[in-house]
Amino acid sequence: MAPGITALEQCSLLVHEATFLDDFTEKAEDYLHSTASGAARTALACGANHLVLTHYGARIRHTDELIGEAMKVLATSPISLSAAIDGDRILVEDSGEVHHLHWHGDGWSC
Repeated sequence: MAPGITALEQCSLLVHEATFLDDFTEKAEDYLHSTASGAARTALACGANHLVLTHYGARIRHTDELIGEAMKVLATSPISLSAAIDGDRILVEDSGEVHHLHWHGDGWSC
């Protein structure tokens, strides 16, 4: 977890940038950005129920790689994971349940 975050626990939703893949961890650190696996570790540390990855670098063409790297970290946890693109909506119910909605031209779907 980032040094500036000192107390964060039991959040329903964590939206976290994932600018780089693990191959560029040093570059992420140099530019004060995160990797997908780093975002996943932060989600674990703060007890998130759902992690949404966003703010990808130009090298990221598809979110599958980001999801894959984050899933390696979250594999044994109950945290659900998704990757947002421009225009997506994240709905958090009063119960804490999270829905990631995508527009498909004729309506929203999960």
